[in-house]
Formats: sequence, structure tokens, C-alpha cells
Amino acid sequence: MYRIVSRITVSNFTFRFSGDLHALIDQESSHLNANQILNIDAILEAVLHKLLLKRVKPHLYHVMVKENSRAGGLQALSANIAYVRSLSLSDLGFSNADQMSAPPASVMEQIKICLRKMQHHYSPLKKLENLLRAISIVMSLQPNDDKRSEKTMAADDLVRWLVYILARTSTVGCEVEAWYMWELLPQQMITKGDAAYYLTALFCAIHILKSIDAIKKLAEKDEEMMNSMDLSHQMSSPASSASDAFVKVAIPDEIAGCIRYATFPGVPQMTTGKLCRVIAHQQGITNPEDHGL
Repeated sequence: MYRIVSRITVSNFTFRFSGDLHALIDQESSHLNANQILNIDAILEAVLHKLLLKRVKPHLYHVMVKENSRAGGLQALSANIAYVRSLSLSDLGFSNADQMSAPPASVMEQIKICLRKMQHHYSPLKKLENLLRAISIVMSLQPNDDKRSEKTMAADDLVRWLVYILARTSTVGCEVEAWYMWELLPQQMITKGDAAYYLTALFCAIHILKSIDAIKKLAEKDEEMMNSMDLSHQMSSPASSASDAFVKVAIPDEIAGCIRYATFPGVPQMTTGKLCRVIAHQQGITNPEDHGL
């Protein structure tokens, strides 16, 4: 994977210093309106993905699936996905399970189509686009009196939804997809912003699906954890989370003069630096350099 990323980077650098490319850019730019610009970065990224990744994707998948099978991860996912399919929303510990009903078959079919498109596409950008589309459909499943933006959806409920839909759509190759996107998406996308948050949540869901104990812990309802990521909910003291798949962080609220506790997806081997960037983005912290863990 490292060699593929290096090849894309070198090719991108080479194209940028090509005289023919600059002439073509000038020619195409002349056809645009005064308030329009060519997004050269996006164009080069898409072209290189098509030239390189489209050809090597089958080989990359073969290697990653073989490695996952050797390590036992694929077998664990397959067995536990079958187990989760038998669980209800209440069994998964949703905070408002009593107000929710299982998604109808038509909605699950839409989600399944998005996830299958994610699996079939060679472009990590298109994969991410389809993952976010599936999450958007999930957001529409919230009770009418609890409509919130994707950014403020409780991290623990988001992970539970991902566990639910990955199992219900039998997306056994979810770990391969997550690593494919994580390794091949532009670095600026996976170090900050929504992409980093949702990919982290996806990894967290996969981590849970690989452990039967972690799945059972989801049903252990923790009132404080269930109210995490609700910006209007303020608490005076932390409590241990019901699952080690989540990380609870104390965040100072200078405006309200209090300390809030928010829960974020916890991923094995995630560095504090990456977690800090995710927290800053999700909580709207404009001076993350003044904060730390």
C-alpha cells in the first residue's frame, strides 16, 4: 500500500511540472467564467486513481483479504455479523431504543446499495462518498423529535448504527474497505474534518464486530455515555464508559463556565494527536493548539 501511495505522490508531482499540463490548464481556464477556477488537485487525484488504482485494486484486495484471513479477523467478523443480525436495536443499547423501530426493508436496501457501491469502486473518494451517503440515510432514521445534524449525532449511537447496518447488509469486507480508504485518501482528509470522524467511527464499529464481548457490552446502558456529543447536555463528573470502544473526554466550556464530557469512537492504536484533531473539529474548537489530552 505504501508503494502505491508513493507512486501516486510522485506521479502527481511529475504532472504538476509538465509544460504540456500547464498549457492545457491555460486553455481550459480560458473557457471558464471569471468566478470559476479549475480544481487541479481534484482533477489530478481522480485521473491518477483511475490510471493506477483501477488496475491494482484486485491485487490489493487479494493481499488484504489474505492477510485478514490469516490473522483470523475475517472469520471473526463473519461469525459475529451473523450473531448481530439476530439482535434488536434494544439489544445493541441505543439510547432511545424504545422510540425507535427497525428500518424497513426498503431503507435497508438503499443502505445496502450504498455499501455495495463502496465495495465495488476503485476510488477511495467514491468509497467515502458512498459511506457518507449510507450514514446520511441512517440519520434519517432518528425519531422526529430528535433530529440533529450529522456532526452532533451521539458518537456511541453512530457506532451502534454502523454495527447494525454492517451486520444487516452482511458487509463482511468492511475492514478491508476501511483500511483502503484510510491509506489512500488524501492526508488532509484523514487528519481533520468529517472524513476523519466517520472513518474513525467505522473502525470503531469494526473493532466491536470482531469481539463478541465488545458486542455484548453495547447493551450495558450508561446514562452519561448515552448523552455524549449532545452539546446542550452538561455534566459535573465523568463515569466509565460501558464499552472500551469509546473514549470519554472532558472539554472545558468557557462560555457556560463548566466542564462537559463527550464520547468519541475509540480505535486501537489511535494517537492522541489524531484524537485531538477529531475532537477539535466535532466540538467547533477554533484554538486546538491550546488544548491537549
